[in-house]
Amino acid sequence: MDPSGVVYSDIEYNYLSLHRLTTVIEFGLGFEYMTWLCKDSYMFHVKAGWEEQAWLNLNNFFYSGYDGDLMLQGFTFNVGFHF
Repeated sequence: MDPSGVVYSDIEYNYLSLHRLTTVIEFGLGFEYMTWLCKDSYMFHVKAGWEEQAWLNLNNFFYSGYDGDLMLQGFTFNVGFHF
């Protein structure tokens, strides 16, 4: 029930309260190698690392009695040639 006396179901109430800020923590750790070729006209690079994201208190779409966190993590690899 909101202050005006209107009664909402759980789904309606959660729909009305979806617009809010969420804390996200993001970090990564890795290595990078790059070299210039042909008198500094071209660059080649290789990157490898580990990244993580933590979305805190994310489970708010439906009322489940538990406000859970979402954790994403994984290996990243990138190769590039720049000219």
